[in-house]
Amino acid sequence: MRQWQTCGSVLTELDEKDVKKLYDKDFYAWVNKNLELLKAKQYDQIDWDNLTEEIEDMGKSKKMPV
Repeated sequence: MRQWQTCGSVLTELDEKDVKKLYDKDFYAWVNKNLELLKAKQYDQIDWDNLTEEIEDMGKSKKMPV
């Protein structure tokens, strides 16, 4: 999983390409924007590639031995 820095800005109007660019520039804003899009059910604008990668990585890091 990558380490992120944030400048703390949240952009409100982005197209799908801009949301993907935000992933590398401001992770905190990227998370908040995707959360906003999910809540608004604007599924066509979500950065699915990076979102699914982050969820997979999060699951791997939290995996507990049985």
